[in-house]
Amino acid sequence: TKDLGVVRATARGVRMMKSKNRMSLVEGTRLQVSLVKGKELWRLTNVVFLESYYERLKIEEKVKIAWSVHSLLRKLVPHDVLPSHLFEILLGLWGTLIKEPSELAKAAECIALLNILHELGYLGEDSRWMAFMGLDEPSEEQLRLMQEQTGEAVKTINESLRETHL
Repeated sequence: TKDLGVVRATARGVRMMKSKNRMSLVEGTRLQVSLVKGKELWRLTNVVFLESYYERLKIEEKVKIAWSVHSLLRKLVPHDVLPSHLFEILLGLWGTLIKEPSELAKAAECIALLNILHELGYLGEDSRWMAFMGLDEPSEEQLRLMQEQTGEAVKTINESLRETHL
């Protein structure tokens, strides 16, 4: 969420045919949700579907990139840790994947992952990547610059992830 960052919530009974939230709760959708704080976790009470990012991507390679970043983020962010800037990074990744050509998708993934790792403290102040920090939605020029350095960026990302022991 914009306000709280990454929030994990439970939604009971959503697989039941009579559930009003059943069709909206799908990975890769932008939603407007109502949450209630329970004793231990958030509970989802209402959902309004806004858009499906996966339908807008339409290209399998871009969908795989979006899915891999989301999967990694779920592993890296412990329950109830709420760095709100991650929301902006993910929105920027979706926007970039939707509007930019497929050839720049890997560069967009690298920029998003470098920013996520930096935001979570897994990536130090490496001068090679500082020009890409804070870029929620990079320009085509910035993506092309990263495209030239993708191999080195992947190496840095993998080293950082190896150190997390995930």
